[in-house]
Amino acid sequence: MAQAEVAAAALCTHSDGVSLSPAMTKKAARRWPAVLAAVVAGALMVLALTSNVRSSRSSLSRVDTVMDESRQLPSARSLAASRKAKPSKKIKPTIGVSMGSMAIDDREKQVGAHIPIAMTFQPCMNVLKTWDDEIVRRQKLGHEIVLVLEFNETSKKVKALDLVLSGFYDKKLRKIGRRFGRMKKHRVWVRILHEFNSDWYPWGTFKEGNSIPKFKQAYRYIVKRLRKHGAGDNIKFQLSYNARSSGGDKIDFSKWWPGDAYVDMIMITAYNRAGTLEGTEKPFQQFAEFFPESYKRVAALHPTKPIGISEAGSTDAKGAQAKADWYYNMFKTLKESHAFPRLAQVNFFLEDKIYDWRLDTREEQTRFGDGMRLLGYKAIKRDGES
Repeated sequence: MAQAEVAAAALCTHSDGVSLSPAMTKKAARRWPAVLAAVVAGALMVLALTSNVRSSRSSLSRVDTVMDESRQLPSARSLAASRKAKPSKKIKPTIGVSMGSMAIDDREKQVGAHIPIAMTFQPCMNVLKTWDDEIVRRQKLGHEIVLVLEFNETSKKVKALDLVLSGFYDKKLRKIGRRFGRMKKHRVWVRILHEFNSDWYPWGTFKEGNSIPKFKQAYRYIVKRLRKHGAGDNIKFQLSYNARSSGGDKIDFSKWWPGDAYVDMIMITAYNRAGTLEGTEKPFQQFAEFFPESYKRVAALHPTKPIGISEAGSTDAKGAQAKADWYYNMFKTLKESHAFPRLAQVNFFLEDKIYDWRLDTREEQTRFGDGMRLLGYKAIKRDGES
């Protein structure tokens, strides 16, 4: 009997012992090759499917692993997205005023509101002479300090930025750094080489002999020296732009950027210059009209660093009442607008320098104080009030 017939005969006996007829056995034998082929094909298919499932599980496992790793290690795309991220919470700006013509406690009595920040302009060569009065005393009275450190020395042969890089100020920077090192309980904002995109200060990059590369080198040089000699994490550095570069130059602000590690806050001026020599053809502008463009320019420099107004003020080109209202309207904008989410500090320059930015009239002083209280700053008894 052929192998197929033997196999068929074996299969023709049921489990209950009943045997099939010889005719049925022969018929089964003839069908056996096809049955056997089908069984083999089915077995092969099962094996293939099993292999595929194992392979798929392995692949899925690898995908899960990659996904886990991608969650841990940010991609270039996610990093780029993070640089575009916007803060979700609006910041209440801290207000400061200059201390040139009036002590800050006298200014508080003048306007009837507590002013958190005292801003002082000091030449690097002389700052240590007034340190205790201008900085230490103000801190003891509860004021935060903005120290605008000026590097005014120059000569016909050596320009201001070259003088910084030559080491001319090194001894002073060492002493200032050491003083900073003893002030660990207090934060000080240090503003160096301010309004550098100009030609009116010796260090201005539009001044003959200076340049943008030299400015960046000098700025980093000063920060490094102060940190080396004691300035800790409580000493914060402000990079301060003028709202307009000299001559209306359109160079992108990013050209002056010295590096993320050297900037803690980005500053820009905010003056209504109507009626001044450079603003003769300008209308009397409210803060809300001109500042949004300035804010956008500095906000584009870094996605998360806080932004501040280095100096703000208004002329009285439309009279004292318009000037008084200008200040109140500015405070109202700061309170209500969501256009400046990273605006963390606002400083007012209230001096008679080149143009008169002072609060001359009682109405100007009153409206300024009203604006401060609108922002939530503590009311203080004004001079002359019972």
